[in-house]
Amino acid sequence: MYDENITGASTFELHNITALTFGEEQCLQVFKIIREGMNVNEATPLTIEKSLKLVTHLLTHGAERCVDAAWDLMDVVEPLEEYNTALVRGAIHNLIGGGVDRGGNVRRKESEREKSQSQADILGGIGAAGKSTVIGAQHSLSDMLAHAASKPEKYHDDKAKMSGSSERPQRGGLDSDYTRQKQAEDLLSLDFETQQGGVELPRADDFAAMQREEELKKALEEKDEMMRRMMGQHMMMQQQQQQQQQQQRQQQMLFQQQQMTMQVSNVADKPNVTC
Repeated sequence: MYDENITGASTFELHNITALTFGEEQCLQVFKIIREGMNVNEATPLTIEKSLKLVTHLLTHGAERCVDAAWDLMDVVEPLEEYNTALVRGAIHNLIGGGVDRGGNVRRKESEREKSQSQADILGGIGAAGKSTVIGAQHSLSDMLAHAASKPEKYHDDKAKMSGSSERPQRGGLDSDYTRQKQAEDLLSLDFETQQGGVELPRADDFAAMQREEELKKALEEKDEMMRRMMGQHMMMQQQQQQQQQQQRQQQMLFQQQQMTMQVSNVADKPNVTC
């Protein structure tokens, strides 16, 4: 912004800056830098011109809070409608040649900024103006409109900057930040446990316990399978032993029968001896 060798930012760079406005803290920092870049006594005409171009881009493509932030800049923006470097007294203007009006581009950019801001403010209220549905858990749109109308200071953080000419005009819609905050209060007040019949969502400890239970169950199943295999092997060994014992008994009986047969044969073969 302060580099006099660069006449302006590219569209890509402008969109990158625009993305920052969707964060509240970053948006405040962006507009703080813009305010410093519009100081007519310290900033060059090119810096002021680039600041106005950035504001115009943010009003068109940025978050809705950019409209509120732009209205807060009115105390430094309005004098730029008649900005004339020949009439401004400051060290920076003496360096670039005082007495010569180089504020034409600044005045044109200010005119473009004014048109964009007025258009953005008008369009901002159309979406919610024709609706009457309930947008909060406890508050209707009419209730929110009445509440918003009773607190006009929500548009200005610094009341010292407020003036009759720079005060933002009232519109039919609701401020998006205020609406989100109001909905957050309603959501936090909901009793999910009662509405869902006392259902408790699992915690991290529950998942860990479930995992341990699954591991234990798997270990028991493996142990049971091992026991079944061991029992099967033991039964097979017993059957083999029984078969071996039975074969031994059969062989022993067969041997005894053979012995008896041989004895009978020997007796039959002996001659009869008479006295």
